[in-house]
Amino acid sequence: MSQVTVSQLAEVLGISVDKLIAQMSKADINLTSGDDAVSNDDKKKLLAHLRSTHGKSASDATAPRKVTLKRKTLSELRIQGSGPRASTKTVNVEFRKSRTYVKREALQDAEQHDPEREQLQQALQEAKDRREAEDKAREEVAEKTRLEAEETARKAAEELEQKAQQEQSQREADEKAEEAATKLRAEEEERKKEEERARKLAEEQHKRKKD
Repeated sequence: MSQVTVSQLAEVLGISVDKLIAQMSKADINLTSGDDAVSNDDKKKLLAHLRSTHGKSASDATAPRKVTLKRKTLSELRIQGSGPRASTKTVNVEFRKSRTYVKREALQDAEQHDPEREQLQQALQEAKDRREAEDKAREEVAEKTRLEAEETARKAAEELEQKAQQEQSQREADEKAEEAATKLRAEEEERKKEEERARKLAEEQHKRKKD
């Protein structure tokens, strides 16, 4: 863990700043503010104190988790020289072996969950869930907007179609009315002409009778 402040460490550990400062005070760590930086030595001292309060010694907290033992052995190897009169040579061979021993407690601690890592993973998961929810909400809004636009366009098209049909019907009605009026005027003129011819014919007949 890199150097952090008391407030950040308290947030990672899930405790209040005052409680963490109190625990540090018991561990002879002189930090009094949430803005004070916590060094690696301070963390080790705090860990040693917490381990001691739970039945573990300070040496367990600061002792190395693994020990590597190295062993070196020397051996002689006789090599027969080439040729009928060649002598046997003795060569010193050095063997090195190393073995690493890991404390059982270290393995158990490794299997335990890291609060800081869990918090980071949780934050990442929450950010991912939030991003997915926002993307879904945007998609729903976009889909709703698209459907509304399509519905508006459909209604506008229907209104235009209906208006066009009404105008066509009105034009046809006007044309029929004009045709009917023209026909009536023609019939009226024809009737007047017929009446005029009948009148003239009657006058001529009347004149002939007088003559």
